[in-house]
Amino acid sequence: MWSAYSARQSADLVGMTESAVRGLVRGGVIGNRSDELPTRLAFSDLTFLRAVKRWQDQGISLRSIRRQLGALRNRLDSQRDSHCPQLASLSISAHHGYLVVTDELGSYRADNGQLLLPFDWFNDGIESGDTKDRSPDKERNPNVGASITRLPDRASR
Repeated sequence: MWSAYSARQSADLVGMTESAVRGLVRGGVIGNRSDELPTRLAFSDLTFLRAVKRWQDQGISLRSIRRQLGALRNRLDSQRDSHCPQLASLSISAHHGYLVVTDELGSYRADNGQLLLPFDWFNDGIESGDTKDRSPDKERNPNVGASITRLPDRASR
């Protein structure tokens, strides 16, 4: 197994275009963030590219993915005094056209850091047509009824 992959090899392996991979490298989303050319991508970059491809397949445009991940990268870079993880090490998923990061404090949007609260328990009964019992059900969602406390500011993490 190789230890470094070119943009062309990465694109072929993941099923994306080479220009899309190069755009992600230029945007600082993947790669080693150095000025060495040609850029060589690690295996962790390939797994992150697979996630980008999956988000594209879910209907999020590559432009939106680059914008949201760029905003997240900038926010992480501004917090240099604390531990600054690589994007590939974060738990990121797609939700209603947005990228959502999940960590020990909860889930928040990648583009603006807005905290997402787990209100899905209420919508479950409405969307399924079950309107007779709209009360929270701890068996379906263990977060129901949990007290909400003030979370620390993300900038102070």
